[in-house]
Amino acid sequence: MDSQERQNRDDLPVDFEAVMNRLASARRELLDLSTRNRLLSTPRHKVRAKIIEIIDEKADQIFDHLVTQEKVMTFLPRPTDAPDIASASDAESLEDLSVYSLDTFDDEEDDGPADRHLDNRLQTTLDDGRLRKRLLQLHYDARSALDEHGFNILYLAVGFLKWFEDDKPDKARYAPLLFVPVTLKRSSARTRFKVSYSGDEFATNLSLQEKLQTQFSIGLPDLPEVEDLVPSAYFKSVAEAVKLRPNWEVQSDDISLGMFSFSKLLMYRDLDPDKWPAGKSIAAHGLIRALLGDGFTEGLNFPEKAHIDE
Repeated sequence: MDSQERQNRDDLPVDFEAVMNRLASARRELLDLSTRNRLLSTPRHKVRAKIIEIIDEKADQIFDHLVTQEKVMTFLPRPTDAPDIASASDAESLEDLSVYSLDTFDDEEDDGPADRHLDNRLQTTLDDGRLRKRLLQLHYDARSALDEHGFNILYLAVGFLKWFEDDKPDKARYAPLLFVPVTLKRSSARTRFKVSYSGDEFATNLSLQEKLQTQFSIGLPDLPEVEDLVPSAYFKSVAEAVKLRPNWEVQSDDISLGMFSFSKLLMYRDLDPDKWPAGKSIAAHGLIRALLGDGFTEGLNFPEKAHIDE
């Protein structure tokens, strides 16, 4: 510890460690580590789930199209010649349904991905009518959340970790690994929805990162900066991290469109002591000290026209 660091530490409150411990505890409470959390257990392969399953696509190509090239994509419904699934509402899972005949697809080309992986269409498991209805529902829900709370909760979840709890080894859980923030738009009620990258920042699945660390002593790698991000490379690093867990699997090209809320995760990140500027400590901030240590000696009074954020 150099002289400047020692001076900064000496300027901290006497109960520094207590404040930091309480802060760490408060931050953990922001993370829902139960399997009710969609960030840890997304309801996949369920007919009634409010998500759209994307199948037979490649994560790297979709990321390149949406994020790198900033192009829009559309959605392709289940082929009309697929078996009739009018009674699919009674099915337990999409795995019970014959959705696509994969032997009708062209094989991968020797020199790269097949043409269907390079176009601007996302193949789905829903027929045309149900696809339109599900997209409309997601569009309205995402717009309502944005209007009411001020942030986007619509994401294309790319890549999943299939994992199991020790006390429930037969119950597979699916945790998303990469979230692409997207928007749904259409020019009129008669046209189809198009999906595009919203431009918002990417973030590591902090709920999964904390769950793996606290329960399994596994460190989930942080996402690299977006300009350095290659989904397949990141998924390989995750697979390496979990390789000792039996039956766990990184499903690199599994993709779903759905609603995921990160509001508490943003608070969790903002309260990270390591994110504060060099030479400063969150434990030395007056409000933090009052909340977690010294208490408030007097009320907080602000002029009527004060800029509260400042």
